[in-house]
Amino acid sequence: MPKAFFVEDIRWAMFPLWLRYRTGGSRGIKRDYFVWPFFSLKYDEDKTRWALWPLYGTKKEPDFESRFVLWPIWNDRTFTAPNHQGTGVMLWPLFERVNTNTEQSYGLLPPFFRYTSTTSDARLLRCPWPLFERYTDPKESTWKFWRIWGMTHRGSRDGWWFLHPIMVKKQQKTVNLYTRSFRFWPFYTNEVAYGYDRR
Repeated sequence: MPKAFFVEDIRWAMFPLWLRYRTGGSRGIKRDYFVWPFFSLKYDEDKTRWALWPLYGTKKEPDFESRFVLWPIWNDRTFTAPNHQGTGVMLWPLFERVNTNTEQSYGLLPPFFRYTSTTSDARLLRCPWPLFERYTDPKESTWKFWRIWGMTHRGSRDGWWFLHPIMVKKQQKTVNLYTRSFRFWPFYTNEVAYGYDRR
């Protein structure tokens, strides 16, 4: 069968004992399944993957190698890119850990509890997501308590909200302009701008 359902070059024998198809054109990705969908092999010029799903599987790409055991319970990954090297593991649903030359991250009951720090001085804390989030970096500082309350500072901009998007206040101060807006939807909206000369 030449093409059907977004895949090409479909072949099979005594399905589901053996199935092969390709995606992405003549230079795309090939997939072989044996006793579909349990044992699979995926390959192209740069990537390869095989799996006896859900017992064990591996995947290799130019920037990382990954593996699962009893998917989704255990997953691990090795990052090999020149600017991003290290490891990451997850024992679902209990914990996750990322340790690379650019990032340190710890998680409990992912994605609900997580702390991340980077070499660019960024910090992220979620406890628990999506109720509470705290983020900082050299240019930004943000607090979020779900949609109930939050405030942020990002460069020349500041703001806060309550019961977003019902009550929102924003302000920005640049070299020659100060703007401020306040909204209490659907009853009130106000926006002002002041120009000034700082010479």
